[in-house]
Amino acid sequence: MAFLSDWLKRLTRPAATPNQAQISEASEAVYPSESEQAQLLAVTQTTIEQYYSDIEATPQGHQLLLRPCELRVEVRILSRNVYPAAVVECQSFHLYHPRLFPGGLLDRLSGIGRSVTEAAENGARLWADGALEVALQVLENRPDPALNFTVPAVGPGSERWHQFLGRVHVQGGWQSRLPEVHPGYFSQILLPVLRVQTNLPPVSWLKVYVARQPDNSLLVDCLLNNELWPEALPLLEEAAQKWPGSGEFMAQRQYLAFRQCGLGLNSNPVPPAVER
Repeated sequence: MAFLSDWLKRLTRPAATPNQAQISEASEAVYPSESEQAQLLAVTQTTIEQYYSDIEATPQGHQLLLRPCELRVEVRILSRNVYPAAVVECQSFHLYHPRLFPGGLLDRLSGIGRSVTEAAENGARLWADGALEVALQVLENRPDPALNFTVPAVGPGSERWHQFLGRVHVQGGWQSRLPEVHPGYFSQILLPVLRVQTNLPPVSWLKVYVARQPDNSLLVDCLLNNELWPEALPLLEEAAQKWPGSGEFMAQRQYLAFRQCGLGLNSNPVPPAVER
């Protein structure tokens, strides 16, 4: 499938990054209108169908129904700040599958652009190329055996899990250091603490965002199954302190997913992605 054959070469890519000089403290908080909510939904629909050519995305209220893969996503703008030369939106994408993740895979991200339309487009691309992409890997369920790992079982023994690495989106100084960006970087850091977790849902996921500011202060966000995972934060902070290029803004963002081996849930085949 093209979806997997192009996977490695597209695993790292720059993310839309605001010019730091464009975003100052002088901003205006604006509540998005219903027409602007509808615009983000429409932009997301178009983006999905461009990225995944055989997926049909049908609007239903504030949601999109994705066929034939039985997914639905709720799309909302939670807040917006307008700066002199940039628009920054907090956008929410809540993705559901009736059997694999009925509680939903939640991604809240910053859609950033020079206009409301550009902020919607950049946010939709970041989600479709991140959380949605790794969810489709889980549905397709063609894991790399080398990435399998074990966790303690509820009873005696252990459980084997498949691991799916989403694309790494980079900002700032990492954009000029792409050969140093590795899709397994966060996995190597976090697997030691993930392996001791018990009672993980049969499909689980991680959202990781790590940023280092020019003053070397850190912004670290790590969610395990939509909940803050405090055990991961010191490991990520320690790793970020060793990043190259001290004194410049650098950030990496990635979704990872895990599916229990032998999980007996049938799902529709996942259509291939188009090259982009």
